[in-house]
Amino acid sequence: MNVISMGTLFLNVGINSFLDIKFRRISVIVCLVCGSIGVLIKVFDGDFNFLEMMFGTAPGLFLILVSIFSKGKVGMGDGILLLSLGTLIKAESIIEILIVALILTSMFSVVLIVIKRANLKSSLPFVPFLLLSCIGHLFWS
Repeated sequence: MNVISMGTLFLNVGINSFLDIKFRRISVIVCLVCGSIGVLIKVFDGDFNFLEMMFGTAPGLFLILVSIFSKGKVGMGDGILLLSLGTLIKAESIIEILIVALILTSMFSVVLIVIKRANLKSSLPFVPFLLLSCIGHLFWS
């Protein structure tokens, strides 16, 4: 991943982490801009592969569908964010980042439930865990 892609990824996830914590929303505009930058980077680098980009965006599309079928129990914004990240990095990386973020969220949720700061009906912002997972992926891949 080149420096511009990495910067775009962290800008996207960083801004949306803040918005998710503060307002429980993500910025679709930030996602669109960063996703477009991802496509442009791949086109200008000569690295554009339509099939690879479709696989990269598949986890985001999956989360959007889960959000629709669960009537909002899973945030659609999380899927939109993953969709935009799929234009910047490969499908394998997106899936790894998503799995690690889900594990981190689960561990944090268990701790909150044990210390009685949350219950099974509580919700958490997910994008900060995606940010932590992206940081970990940067160092361990």
